[in-house]
Amino acid sequence: MEIVNLEDVHKEEFETFKNIEWKIADDEHYGNNLPNFSVLKKTLVAKVENKIVGQIELKIDQGIAKIESLLVGNQEQGKGVGSQLVTVGEEWALQNGAHKITLETGESWAAKSFYEKLGYETRAVLPNDVAHQNFVLMDKMVVT
Repeated sequence: MEIVNLEDVHKEEFETFKNIEWKIADDEHYGNNLPNFSVLKKTLVAKVENKIVGQIELKIDQGIAKIESLLVGNQEQGKGVGSQLVTVGEEWALQNGAHKITLETGESWAAKSFYEKLGYETRAVLPNDVAHQNFVLMDKMVVT
């Protein structure tokens, strides 16, 4: 066997291989419930008196939405901006086929309790993660 860089094989041969083999793997894994493999992204911005005070970035991949980032300006924290952004983000995710929303945040950060108040549950602790801090993987089902 020889391992080579992608650039060293014919593009058509590689695409043919992927199309055939992914179809076999997808049939084995998902049967007739094949997920939507297209990725949707959305950024929502909160404004107060025409000034940006917060933002949320989401991505939906195979029916699972992920909150990529949520940021509320320091002066606006505690005023419901983050909750509104998450709520509107959840609505967008549901309207676009998501059944679950996930996120990662610091285990000791205030954001963890913020998300818990919105119904998110910790599913896993990611020890010694970003910048050697423990993070948590949280999720919430959004199916009605």
